[in-house]
Amino acid sequence: MDKNEVVKITVEKLMNYEEMKALMEDPANSRSALGEVIPWDHRSLCAGLPGISLVFSQLLDEAEDDRMEKVAKDFIAKAVEQCNRDGYPDLSLHNGMAGLGLAITSLAQKTGGYENALKTINGAIAGNSKGLIARVDAKAIVGYDIISGLAGITSYLLLHLDDDVIYHTAEGFVDALIHFTLGEGGWLVPPQYLFSDDERIMYPHGAYNSGYAHGIAGVLGVLAKAYKKGIKRPGQLEAIKLIMDYYEKFKILEDDRFIWKGQLSSEEYDAVMAGKANPGEGDFFRRDAWCYGAPGICYGLLQATDVVTDADIRLMAMDNMKKAIQKRDANFAPTFCHGYSGLLQIAKASQNVVGQYFLQEECDVLEKLILDTFDKRLPFGFCDHEYSPELKDFRDYHEPGLLNGSTGIVLALQDDGSGRGVYQSAFGL
Repeated sequence: MDKNEVVKITVEKLMNYEEMKALMEDPANSRSALGEVIPWDHRSLCAGLPGISLVFSQLLDEAEDDRMEKVAKDFIAKAVEQCNRDGYPDLSLHNGMAGLGLAITSLAQKTGGYENALKTINGAIAGNSKGLIARVDAKAIVGYDIISGLAGITSYLLLHLDDDVIYHTAEGFVDALIHFTLGEGGWLVPPQYLFSDDERIMYPHGAYNSGYAHGIAGVLGVLAKAYKKGIKRPGQLEAIKLIMDYYEKFKILEDDRFIWKGQLSSEEYDAVMAGKANPGEGDFFRRDAWCYGAPGICYGLLQATDVVTDADIRLMAMDNMKKAIQKRDANFAPTFCHGYSGLLQIAKASQNVVGQYFLQEECDVLEKLILDTFDKRLPFGFCDHEYSPELKDFRDYHEPGLLNGSTGIVLALQDDGSGRGVYQSAFGL
């Protein structure tokens, strides 16, 4: 089945809210954490209706189906209704108001309207800027990262720089990310702010996160993108260069390519910086994906070398992006966060940054891998394949959403490589 037919069938499946709701509220199809089922949140960009609406707003220009606009508006309305009833979880990109704002922005660019909704959301972000910056100063991952923190919110605000208040708010957020990067201890996350007890045991004195979704690579990408969009703050180039140097210092040669650890202990960081150890000693988990591993890191470096010229790092990033996509360590699902669609999207975004189709063969391979997993009998055409802590084995999840579901897959498949899609800001691209 060709790509256009797969997209058409999948989009049709994503239109059925009642069936979607029933499946996402079925405990047998639910993810869990610490033994508790994670409920489906209509409000979130990563899994809920705002993210799913991005498919319909993105395809509006070329759609022959006049239901697209109605479904997008209905999904936004349902998300707003839940927010009005239950409140906003927070201001973040993937779980809060910034994510809803991004989805509304994508639709409003095609249909007009929504001025009051965007004014409310953007005003809330600007009005709470001190609290958001304080979370970064505390060095919590959820304070600074793409998913939950200031880097992600800044990625959203870069869509609204024509608003003076938002422009100045974005400047303040960039200042905070610069201070976070250059300040004492850099991006060392204290143990109390790590995600799990296991991580706190593994990193009793804290850890440096190298990934794109939760680590300093995402900050690098956003700082560089902000600079390219005209936000140029004191110390910004210094912060960008420092992060570039970090990846140069901590790269690990494995076979014919460079890789990076997802997290570093403070002890390992200090030992390598002091010349007492080599990076990457001992065994560690490898993943080639948008969220963690070489693809996200290399994308951040490509953005950075648009701002701080370094031909050697640029060529290294291009080469290792290609090799990571070819290798695809721990990447075996069609979805975005850990899977093929994230690689496809980041490959297209990298080509846009560089201005060369240097990953076209890899894009063709990824597209085929994705299409080969499609099954029209599945609820959303595709499924995610992830490890279940409860089962202690891998299992399939049927999800419609952006990060782990069919929405992210369709968006990557239909992307034309121009870099113009609002939805790409959801990934810091």
